[in-house]
Parts: sequence; C-alpha cells; structure tokens
Amino acid sequence: MATSLLQLQVSEEDQQDLGRVVVRFFHFYGHEFLYTRGISVLDGGRYLRIEDVPTEMPRNHRRSPLCIQDPLTPGNDVGRSSYLIWDVQKAFQHAFSVLRPALNAPEPCAAPCSLLGQLLEGYSPPQRVMPDMRPERQAPQREHGK
Repeated sequence: MATSLLQLQVSEEDQQDLGRVVVRFFHFYGHEFLYTRGISVLDGGRYLRIEDVPTEMPRNHRRSPLCIQDPLTPGNDVGRSSYLIWDVQKAFQHAFSVLRPALNAPEPCAAPCSLLGQLLEGYSPPQRVMPDMRPERQAPQREHGK
C-alpha cells in the first residue's frame, strides 16, 4: 500500500517530508481509495479494475476485501487474508483526523524539526528487556563431579 502510494500519489518533492507522506497515506487509504479496486506495484504501479482482477490473478482467484497483487508472484493476492480491512480503514481515518492539524500549524516546531518529528513527539518506543549480564548477577556455576 505504501509503495503504491509513493508510485502513484506522492510527488518526489513531497517524498522529502516523510511526515507529509505519513499523513497522505492515512488520508488516501482512509478517505479516497476505492477498496473495490486492486493494487499492483508492477511496472510503476496501477489500480486494477474489479473486472480485470481475475485476468491479472488467474489462480482460482476469489477477490478479497483488499486485493494487492504480489510483485514477485503476480497471480498471488497478498491482501487476501485482510478480512478486517474496514476496521483498518476506520483506523486510517482516525489517524488522519488526529494528524491533520499538524499539517496546518503555522509554526509546526522549532528548527531543526520536521513534521514527522512533530508527529512522533512524545512517542516512546517499547523498551527491550535485556538480561542483566553483570558478573555479580550471574548464577554460580557448579563444578563437574561435585
């Protein structure tokens, strides 16, 4: 979906601002994309008409709610197991409504800063739990034969 958006919907200038690309992704797939169409990223990308999906994906294809042609195996629909796409579409709509104000902010953030930086402000990635490897914390080792 992201590759298709970059191929068909986002200009090269806009690709320099990843924050705008993220917001555009949520807007496009939340509000504009017609889920009655298929997505192909082959040969520069295109949207497949529903009538063309069986000819593009010949292997006993039953159209799924989100139809994405596998670029490595064109007869494979990698979106075929996306049965909750309507919930995902609502999540995209919600994400866009939350992020849209950042696009229109007069002074989004102090320099140096980007829209993506502003969108991620306050985000804390999950902390990885690493085992404590200090020698004093290691369990004592038993000697063989005792």
